[in-house]
Amino acid sequence: MKLIIITLIVLLYLICLVLFAIGVEQVFHLILGKAPSLASQNKLREAALQQIARDSSDAKTIIDIGSGWGGLAREIARRFPNARVYGAELFPMPYLYSKLRGIFFKNTKFVLGNAFKFMKNQNFDIGITYLLPEQMAQVQEYHKHFKMLIVIDFPLPDAQPVRKIKLHRDILGQHWIFVYDLRDAKREIRNA
Repeated sequence: MKLIIITLIVLLYLICLVLFAIGVEQVFHLILGKAPSLASQNKLREAALQQIARDSSDAKTIIDIGSGWGGLAREIARRFPNARVYGAELFPMPYLYSKLRGIFFKNTKFVLGNAFKFMKNQNFDIGITYLLPEQMAQVQEYHKHFKMLIVIDFPLPDAQPVRKIKLHRDILGQHWIFVYDLRDAKREIRNA
C-alpha cells in the first residue's frame, strides 16, 4: 500500500512538472516574440487536409512549418501514406511530444530547430503553416521551396492566394485558409 501511494505521488509530481514546463515554455515563446505552440483546431486541420486532397493528393514531400504538438503532421501522414511528411518545431517540449506520438508513422520525421534553416537546401511539394502574422514574411521569403503553400489564418504579406476559404468564427475571430500555387505566386511576388 505504501509503495502504491509513493508511486502515485511520484507520478503526480511528474505530471505537474511536465505541465509546468509546458506553461513556462509558452510564456518564453511570447517573450521572444515567437508563435506559441497551439494545437490546431480540428476544423482548421480538416480544412487544410481537404485542400491537400483537392490539389495535391499525389504530393511526395510535405512540411508543416512550426508543427507544434504534431497533430496536423501526423494526420497528413495518416491520410497520405505515400508522402514523406516533415514537422519542424523550434521549441523542445512540443517537438518531444511530436516525436513520441509520431514513432508509429514511418513516413513522418520531426525536426527540432528553425524550420527555415531546415528548408534551406530542400524543396517540398507542399508547405503548410499556422504561424503568427510576424512570421509570415519569413515564410514568404522561402516560397521558392514549395509548389503549393497552405496557410491557416494569416496570409502572406505580398502574394495573392489562388483560393481564400472562409471557415468558422469562434472566440479567436474569423478563420481562413489561404492556398498559394507558388508557381503563380512567384511571378506575382517578383512583380510586386
